[in-house]
Amino acid sequence: MHVYPLDSKTKEGAPFWSLPKRPPTPAVFDQKNPLHRMFVTSLACLRATIFFVEIPSKNPRSEEFRIEVAASADFFKPQPFVPND
Repeated sequence: MHVYPLDSKTKEGAPFWSLPKRPPTPAVFDQKNPLHRMFVTSLACLRATIFFVEIPSKNPRSEEFRIEVAASADFFKPQPFVPND
């Protein structure tokens, strides 16, 4: 969005964000959404495996573990994006 804002135009003067291109929209994390819980848990387990960190559960695919990880992830607030010049 920094390089191509919503109102940017092509060389011909047409809007850059016209079909089939769609501008990205931020996803809002919902810890009650099973797909969001699965994504966060899978990514956490993948990163733990890559960096040789022990996963603190005997069954990381259990729903209880996913709910626990999602609750932890819900507290995380990323820093606002600041583009480099």
